[in-house]
This record gives sequence, structure tokens and C-alpha cells, in this order.
Amino acid sequence: MRDLFVRDRGRILPWLVAAASLGIGLVIVRPFSDVPVSFDTQSTVAYFDRLVRGQHLEQALSTTPKPLLTLVEGGLHALTGDWRPIVWLTLVIQAAAAGLAASLAGRAGWATGVAAGLVVAGTPLLIEDAAFGNAVPWALLGWLVAAALLFGPRPRPAVAGLVLALAALCRLETLVVVGVVGLALAWVRFGPWLLPGPRPALPSRIWIAVALPFAALPVMLLHDWLLTGDAFFWVKVSRAYSDAIRDRGATVLGPIERVAWFARRYIQLWPATVLALVGFVGLVRANRWGLLAGLIAVGPGIAAFIVLLAARGLYAPERYALPVDLALFLSAAFGFGWLIDIAVPRAAARFGVSSMTVAAAALGFTIAGIALLRLGPFDPRLNAVVTDLRTLNENEARVAQKLGLSADVLPGGVGWVVPTAVRPRFAVDLGLPLTSVAGLSTGWLDPRTTPLEAGQFVYHDTQGDLPRGLYAAVETNGPVHIRDVTLEPVLIDPGRGIWLYLATPAP
Repeated sequence: MRDLFVRDRGRILPWLVAAASLGIGLVIVRPFSDVPVSFDTQSTVAYFDRLVRGQHLEQALSTTPKPLLTLVEGGLHALTGDWRPIVWLTLVIQAAAAGLAASLAGRAGWATGVAAGLVVAGTPLLIEDAAFGNAVPWALLGWLVAAALLFGPRPRPAVAGLVLALAALCRLETLVVVGVVGLALAWVRFGPWLLPGPRPALPSRIWIAVALPFAALPVMLLHDWLLTGDAFFWVKVSRAYSDAIRDRGATVLGPIERVAWFARRYIQLWPATVLALVGFVGLVRANRWGLLAGLIAVGPGIAAFIVLLAARGLYAPERYALPVDLALFLSAAFGFGWLIDIAVPRAAARFGVSSMTVAAAALGFTIAGIALLRLGPFDPRLNAVVTDLRTLNENEARVAQKLGLSADVLPGGVGWVVPTAVRPRFAVDLGLPLTSVAGLSTGWLDPRTTPLEAGQFVYHDTQGDLPRGLYAAVETNGPVHIRDVTLEPVLIDPGRGIWLYLATPAP
């Protein structure tokens, strides 16, 4: 059995890593009774709904359209009437990416392959993105598939370019990656070669893989023109969202502040940063220029893009740094594998055991250390965030079912005020126009500014309404009086954090 494993580990390990990734996702996300679909995923389903109906989006949402996910996730919801298949599929996509990362990195050694696969399986922000049904797992799988097609025994640039075009229809940063790799290819072909080793031989027709991904741009234009009547809607979302962030008093980092933010982030992750530098040196020594170009494009390339966004005054949440994190961690996996290759033969000779035993022990101790330090998938913040959003979605389903028979109470104007984080889902679940569903904020509870009217439903959820702790006025078991309306309790469940009211005229 051991000989069989040694002989076939190149084929077996990716499957084991993919299974581990799926297992981690299922344990953390628990996507059974309901799933923690994010605002972005809910918006994507709403986009599909409007497109198939042939009507324009009635109100802008703060989610940049992603045409491939509009088709896949919106189509899944339309076919099943269920939000769970979206997250199930995204977890499978992440697992496939983990297995493929293990396969590609495994060419440098099985320890490197396992480490790279577990990076994809266990990076907290990536698990979170998959749990929410977001786009990075899809884009990452596209990048890895393209790498396999370009650097396999028979390079296929045209197919790789098509895959990258699909990845760009999930995350537009794919074009940043392609652009940086294209510059690297141009330098290899036309620039002076000052690096160690011979100038790399480029696969024939590799330029097709750089040109084809930009076919995603006309698809983006057509998608948004059909959706909103404005082909450049996808360009304007970030500006509108950034302006809204400023209006709420939040800070949008400038370019220098963003560079400092990255520096602090990776100083805090100093063990991974040191290993990544070791991995970078190892890849240079091995003349793995294609892999280096890809890691630089995904890491420093996307980091530079985020700094450029900051220079334009655009807001970038933490999850935008996820590809940069992945590039760092994957480089660290190569550093880990290189150190294992150096240390294992010596340790095996010293202790009189096989090299595989020592390498497996080193990997096991590393995973145990990650667990003890509560890093990666053991991060309590990750588990809390996923649990909170899943609970919010479960609560929304319960409230939507409760209100299903009341969906025609206010045919015009705002009839439902709900947590902003589930506003698109609420509109989809009840078949409502977005203009009839508003996001709850503290302004609705302020007698001086409230736009509350009799006949509106007001749904407050402690899992979704921010900032937390400022909604005590509606966290009561009795009627709530706000200016000229009274909120009468319809469904109260403090244990789950639900308060649902119907606004009636004040006596």
C-alpha cells in the first residue's frame, strides 16, 4: 500500500487536498438549513432576475456586476428557488482550486503541493468568500486552470485565454493579472535578460492567452447595458459606493495610507512573509520564471491596483486584498517545501527513518501549530462572521415567509424596511421591486428624520443592522412610538435577534 501511495501520490494528493478543502468548508459554513449568502451574491441573483424579465434594474445596487456569476448563480437560483446550491457550488469550486493548486505546486515536491493546496483550502478570507457565494474562488480556479494549460506538456494558449476571459467575468482584477504577465512576456521576448539562467523559451502563440481575456470587456458592456441601460454601470459602482462610505463618516484610505496598510498587514503575518521570501529565492534559483510572473501579477500587481484605486479616492474593503494574501501564502508554500527538501534528508539520516515520514511529521506539526494558534480555518473571527451571516439569512427566510401573504400591503413606495445586508434577497424572495424595500438605518428610528409611514413593515435583526448597539429602541416586546406612527409587534424572537413590526398611525 505504501509503495502504491508513493508511486501514485501525484494523482492522489490533489484529490485528498480537494476533499480536505470541501470538508473544511462544510464544517465552517454548515450550508444545510440555509447559507450565508452575501449582499453581492444576492444582488447577482437580482440582476439575473431582471435580465430574464427583460426589464432594467429599478435601483442601483452597490455590487459590480459579474456576468458569469449572473448566469451561473442567478440561473441556479431560478432553477431551484433555493439559495443553498449557490454556496454548495462555490465550495466545490474552492475545493477544485485547492486540488489544482496542490497538483501544480506538487511538481516541485509533494510537501510543496500539499502546502499550496492547504493554503487555498484554509485561507480565512477565501473560505469566507466561498461561504458567501462570492467571486474570488471562481477567479482563482480560472487562474490556476490557465496556468495548467500554459505550462503543461502541451501548452494551449487559446484555451487558456478563453478561461482567463471567463475569470475576468467573475473578477475584473483578472485583467490586471493578465496585463502584468503580458509585460513580463514582452520583457522576456524583447528586453535585456539580466537574470540568472538562460532566457526562457516562450510557448508558441502565447500572446493569444494575453489578448483573449480582454474579450470580457464587451461582454461587461453588453451585460450592463441590458441590465441598466448604461453600458458603463460597472465602472461607476465603486465611485458611488465610495461616496456612500464617506457620507456615513467612514475613512477612505489614500495611496500612502494604503501602502502603510499593506506593510502593517504583512508585518503582522511575518512568518508567512519570511517563508514567501524564501520561496521567491527558491523559485529564482530553479528558474521558474512563469510561476514567478504569475505570483508577482496576483500579489504585487493587484496590490498596486488597489493603491491606484486609493489614489483615485475609491474605497477597497479588506477582501480586495485576498488575491495578494493568496500570492504571499502560495509563495510561502514554496518556501516551506524548499526548506523541507533541504532539511528532511538530513533529519531522516540522523534519526534513521524515511524521508517521507520526516516530511509528513513536519507538515503535521505545522498544521497543529496553526490550529493551536487559531490561524487559518481555526480563526474564531472567521467562524463568527460566517455564523452571523448564516443566522441573518435564516432569519430573513423566516420573516419573508411570515410576510409572504402581506406582499401587496403598500403597492407603491417603500413598504418594507429590512437589514441592508439582506435587502436584495428579501426583494427576490418576495418578488418585490428594489424600490419598495429599504435598508434599515438609525435614521429610520430618529423622530426628527424618520420617513416611517403607516402600513410599512420594519424588520430589525441584531445580526445585520450596524452599528450594533444603536437599535435598542426597537428591541422590545411591546409597541414602539416614533413620531406619528406606532410600531406594532408582528414577530418577536430575541433569542434569534428578530424584531418585526407593522407601522400603524399613532393614537
